[in-house]
Amino acid sequence: MKFEEAEINSPVSLSFIARCTDSTVKTIRGLNPELKRWCTPPDLKTYRVRVPEGTGERFSECFNNATPEERMPKIPYIIKKGDTLWDLANSFHFTRKELYALNKGINPRRLRPGSIIYLPPTNGAYVTETRPKTPYIIKKGDTLWEIAKRLRITRKELYALNKDINPERLRPGSIIYLPLKR
Repeated sequence: MKFEEAEINSPVSLSFIARCTDSTVKTIRGLNPELKRWCTPPDLKTYRVRVPEGTGERFSECFNNATPEERMPKIPYIIKKGDTLWDLANSFHFTRKELYALNKGINPRRLRPGSIIYLPPTNGAYVTETRPKTPYIIKKGDTLWEIAKRLRITRKELYALNKDINPERLRPGSIIYLPLKR
């Protein structure tokens, strides 16, 4: 396969590289077989990534104009009682090292129910079909109608993300899911 190389100075997800080069994650993996995870190595200061021939300049421009969140999307996860980093890593099929890389300074002994950590986006975390979602903790006075109005989405979209939720049983502290903003 013909390719070009682009030097990057921060980690980036393979899906971001694919989107910037108008290719697929499979193509990016094929060009970079050393990448075994969903992203470039998070612990390196610089990295030379191979992209399809003719897309190096476009990728560099896309990379330079993107925010860190666009380059390395993370899915928020609300800790539940009994969760451990080991269990989360096993459940979502990634390593604890990746979990530590996404959550700088995390202390596994201080995980508390209700606190938020971040998971890699491509391991099935909070994805229903093709709809990524993020948790939201209900506050006093919240209704699904008001939340949908505030987000400028339909109630039908909100209900689709929360199939098991009974709107009459929502209480402060309950968790629902909202569309993940990209």
